Amino acid sequence: MPVKRICTIYTLFLGFTYSLYAQIPTPTDPILASIDSLTRLFEAATSDTAKLAVLSKSQPVRFIKQPDAALNLYQRALTIAHRSGGKVAYSLMYDIGYLYQNGKFDEYEAFNWYQKALTAAEAAQDFDMCASICRDIGFIYERQDIKDKMFAYFEKGAYYNDKRANPDIFSQISLLYFYSTYGRLDDALILGDKLVALEQKKQFSSYDILQIYGYQLTALKQTPEKKATFEAYKNKIRAIIDTVAFDTNDGATLVNVAFLCLDINRPDLVIKYCNHVFSLPNYTKPAEVYALQYLAQAYEMQGNYPLSTQYYKKYIAAELELTKTTLTDRAGQKILRIEAEKDLLIKQNEVDKQKTFAILGLIIGVLLLIGVVLTYRFYKRERRTKQELADLNATKDRLFALLSHDLMSPMANFKNILMLTDWGLLSQTEFKDIVKDLSAKAHNLHSMFENVLHWAISQMQGIKAKRESVQIADIINEQIELLKPIADSKHIEIQQLIPNDLTIELDKNHLALIIRNLLQNALKFTNAHGTIAFNAQKHTNSQSPITNPQTTDPKDSFVHRTPLERERRYLIEIKDNGVGMSADVLDKLFKTNENTNRKGTHQEAGTGLGLILTKELVELNKGQISVQSEVGKGTTFSLTF
Repeated sequence: MPVKRICTIYTLFLGFTYSLYAQIPTPTDPILASIDSLTRLFEAATSDTAKLAVLSKSQPVRFIKQPDAALNLYQRALTIAHRSGGKVAYSLMYDIGYLYQNGKFDEYEAFNWYQKALTAAEAAQDFDMCASICRDIGFIYERQDIKDKMFAYFEKGAYYNDKRANPDIFSQISLLYFYSTYGRLDDALILGDKLVALEQKKQFSSYDILQIYGYQLTALKQTPEKKATFEAYKNKIRAIIDTVAFDTNDGATLVNVAFLCLDINRPDLVIKYCNHVFSLPNYTKPAEVYALQYLAQAYEMQGNYPLSTQYYKKYIAAELELTKTTLTDRAGQKILRIEAEKDLLIKQNEVDKQKTFAILGLIIGVLLLIGVVLTYRFYKRERRTKQELADLNATKDRLFALLSHDLMSPMANFKNILMLTDWGLLSQTEFKDIVKDLSAKAHNLHSMFENVLHWAISQMQGIKAKRESVQIADIINEQIELLKPIADSKHIEIQQLIPNDLTIELDKNHLALIIRNLLQNALKFTNAHGTIAFNAQKHTNSQSPITNPQTTDPKDSFVHRTPLERERRYLIEIKDNGVGMSADVLDKLFKTNENTNRKGTHQEAGTGLGLILTKELVELNKGQISVQSEVGKGTTFSLTF
């Protein structure tokens, strides 16, 4: 940060500190001026209230040259204050933070204590204390050059200041200064206009008014398009500056007024107020640097170049000296900080040595535990893999056994009929009857081979869903027409009640195979003159909105549904009044390693793969399948998409 800006902010802070502590009465008892004497009075007090009252008569600013002793005393008082609670506790936290910041130069510890005090003050809605704490935290971030945090706390302090019973105008003017200095021009102009409007309602001091106008000028200088407003504020300052006599003994106030006089081209007043600074008995070094700089500029305005040159030389020398002092002070603060950190590191190293072996032991134990867990997981995965392979082998063996059994009979029939036909032993009527039976068996074989083929492809993960908008009724009508001969042979009525305009996103070929398998299954297990019905509608809960048959015997009824079903938008149901299924059969229905193959009502054969393939295709299309059945009353398959 440039030295000039450091000096500006330091001068501002000094001016604020002076105005703040000028209101603090000097202790009437000289004993209170010494931290040792104050400690003796504290220890001599006979009650907690009396002890805390001793500290309330003095301020930590008086003990920043004895920070360790002062911190010890204030922390002892805080222990007492915690017992009584209230404002005393967080006031002491704030004082401790102040001592760390300005006595120990430990901004990290100061920040921690300020935060504790702020939390307690906010809980107590002590807006005076909140505003002060936010202001001091803002100065910490400003010195660390963290602008976003600085503005956040200055703005928070201004917010709390507005909530005080008697708001402090200095907090708002300080925020205006930082807005103008750090380029937050829009915020500066908005806040400046707000303060100007407030000044018309309240009695501000002439110095406060000049500060507001001056910081507005600083912002307007950087906003060329507002030249007219800039000139208007210059005229306002000109109208006030001659009506006020600044006889203050505060060097920061005098140099700030001199700076305003430069802006309105009044070198005579600049010379007057800067010379007043040098007449003060204890003016600060930053005030001296600014006074010399402004004197050089004022004499240059008047055309007195020899005198201007003389003051420029003095200004450069004074600024160089201030720079050295500032850097030395900051270096000293860093040295103190480094020494404190060094002591802390030494203590920390001792603790770390004691913890090292414990940590190593813990690490070794964790590594051993991880090894055991990984070994166990590997063992479980191997067992699971072996079990899956065993299940696949069992499924393969069962499939081959079923195929060999179910293929043997129709193939033998085909062979015999072909032989009889070849020998000419069949009459025309006999041939027609046999052909009808062979047609049904051929269709059954075709479906069986198709299911086996698709299931084999699915096991190799070769089936992919190509989702598109599909009219459900069209697909179902096609499958009904395809299987109508089987239905007619058993005199089964198929009711298609699905609306023609119902459309769902899924793979149309997969849906055709799903409907075909479910319809074949229903035809297979429905008695002659039975009924099969297709229904569909929107679906929002886990209970079917279409059918909900009452069961009479819990042993012979079973409902298999999944939680995902209640998330689907549409439900399709295929309901028959056939032979139904028991809970035991339902439990094994979709498992490849279980034998659920049953003969139909007309002894129709099957592999049992149809429903397994159907479930895989439904889930591949992001759907769910469920079944509800009761022995002797029929079965309902529900598809939700």
